[in-house]
Amino acid sequence: MRGNYDLFTSVTIEALVGSRDWFSQALGSNNFGAIAIGQASLSGKGARLNWLLSTQKTGLDPLPELLEHIGLEAGARGARFISASARVDDCLFEILRRAGFCIYSWQSVWKIDNPQSEPLVNCPYNWRASSEKDAPAIETLQRKLLAPAVQSVTEFASTRLPNFVLEGDEGVQGYAYIERANELALIKPFFKVETTVVDEALRQLMSEFLGDASSVLVLQTSDQAWLTQTLLGMGSQVMPREELLVKHFAVMEKLPVANLNAAHNGRQTDTVRPLIPSSDIGDH
Repeated sequence: MRGNYDLFTSVTIEALVGSRDWFSQALGSNNFGAIAIGQASLSGKGARLNWLLSTQKTGLDPLPELLEHIGLEAGARGARFISASARVDDCLFEILRRAGFCIYSWQSVWKIDNPQSEPLVNCPYNWRASSEKDAPAIETLQRKLLAPAVQSVTEFASTRLPNFVLEGDEGVQGYAYIERANELALIKPFFKVETTVVDEALRQLMSEFLGDASSVLVLQTSDQAWLTQTLLGMGSQVMPREELLVKHFAVMEKLPVANLNAAHNGRQTDTVRPLIPSSDIGDH
């Protein structure tokens, strides 16, 4: 998250497209220089930190103040929370914690070895592209698989459909999100705990839909921690585990006056009389 990779290109593109999907914030002592700069993207009801960069070598770290400005800007754009990721041994983790972020999950990235060379095997499940009619079943499964803290930052299937759904004799067994960048593919799979031959299901997904990908990565989250042994047999971990953090905002929404009237108690308290009447003169 910290660094200058493609920094100025990102800022330039953002200015051209009107900053609808992401925005940048710069912190500086004057209008001619920045001591810290960062970018966040908007998705659904939330925002996510893309990167942070500090150019100040001495003095107080400007990133906490920059994070505060990014959070305010995200809230002004309609986001109800902002998320980030960092390793525990990274100084950024401590900065995020002090800025009000809390851990809600973790993620790890695995590389699957030579997916094209793997022989096809018989699998009791079937992958297919998801459709709107699958949303209710997938969302029901999501609410069973995902922890409450994860659900609070998740776009459910009714809002964002997974790319593929896994079906078996007992209905939906899992689903997967897939992102492509040239010959690189990233899979974020979710399976029921009772799903068998998960390795074969993943190989089937890669064989049928990612055959042209030279490299395939699998993004594992804490809700699928039980996949570790399966992934160890299929490839290797290529990125240290990162903690996923989130900071929720206090959202002020306008409510119809009728809602307030429905909750209004018509009885009015007599402030002259005591709440508990007593015959003792000293109590009045």
